[in-house]
Amino acid sequence: EIVTSIFTKLFGISQEIPLNSNFFSMGGHSLLAVKLASQISQIFRVQIPLKTIFDFPTIEKISEEISKIQKVPW
Repeated sequence: EIVTSIFTKLFGISQEIPLNSNFFSMGGHSLLAVKLASQISQIFRVQIPLKTIFDFPTIEKISEEISKIQKVPW
């Protein structure tokens, strides 16, 4: 839910975004990826490598990677 909320704010979308939505297919780019990583860092208190967003660009996969870093199940 939180990662979905970050996506909706970054893209200025008011409707629900499917978990398998691709960040880059939605119009994301490298500068927006930096903002996404920064938001994740602030909210979850984890440092997510920017490469993670490029390798796993969906809400679902990014959430899984955050969970792995935090070592806390969702």
